[in-house]
Amino acid sequence: MAPVAGAVASGLVLHLALLALCRKGGFAGERHDAVLARDRCELPRRAGVADEGFAVGREPLRDTAFAIVNGVSVDPQSAGSPVAGWGALTVRSRAIVLYRLAFSALTLAAIGTQLVDQVDRGGNVLNFFSFFTILSNLIVTAVFIAGVFVELKGRRSPAWDLVRGAAASYMITTGIVYTLLLSGLEEDLQTVIPWVNGVVHYWMPLVAFADWAFDRPSQPIRFRKALVWFVYPLAWLAYTIARGAAIDWFPYPFLDPGHNDQGYAQVAVTTVVIFCAYAGLVWVISRTSRTGAREG
Repeated sequence: MAPVAGAVASGLVLHLALLALCRKGGFAGERHDAVLARDRCELPRRAGVADEGFAVGREPLRDTAFAIVNGVSVDPQSAGSPVAGWGALTVRSRAIVLYRLAFSALTLAAIGTQLVDQVDRGGNVLNFFSFFTILSNLIVTAVFIAGVFVELKGRRSPAWDLVRGAAASYMITTGIVYTLLLSGLEEDLQTVIPWVNGVVHYWMPLVAFADWAFDRPSQPIRFRKALVWFVYPLAWLAYTIARGAAIDWFPYPFLDPGHNDQGYAQVAVTTVVIFCAYAGLVWVISRTSRTGAREG
């Protein structure tokens, strides 16, 4: 039952994503970006035709006529400005769109399969969604799906790259902490299904790292700005400690004061060490954003 439900959820999500792209004209190849439209505007000028009124976006009516003649689809809500789509993407951007959709579907299938399995076992759903691993995988999946539309629209911003960096940092941290502190504790971590455990603890951390390395930000990210990435881990930690003290359940052994002889003192030391390591990771990610920042 669990694998079937996960597969159905995965297929539904992928189908809806593809349907949304098709409805936007993404896979029809009908839309071209503003750069291509501007290039085509040069044709009347070279032919000796007056260029007044041919600038894209100057007048909606003329822009629409220009788009029809030249095969450029126009968004009626954007005062005649052409919208980028699948046909305007480079091979690199198409690869980004496809692998983000594929790994998003895989992650949702894994989480859905594990959730159904936990419910069948009588597990607590709120506990399941209290794991940093599950939340981080959902965050990076949401960012991947949003990133598909960012690629199709051809519009990036420093704020968007800041969000991408945050998601990558959470997912990479998940992989490192699991490998060093939690490997072999799948029963406690509620990831007893081998392929699910592989996706959420091994594959997605590597994919998040590769995505950041392959698709560099459009502008460098300063370390001081990247410090905002600490908000989510700190909020999660506060929630986890408060809830754990109230219900006597902690998602990870190193956060459970009853799991060691020193109690909360040991929890504090381990937490400080992890956050110091995370600060180092944030610094590395911000530094790599300065080397080879992507154009466009």
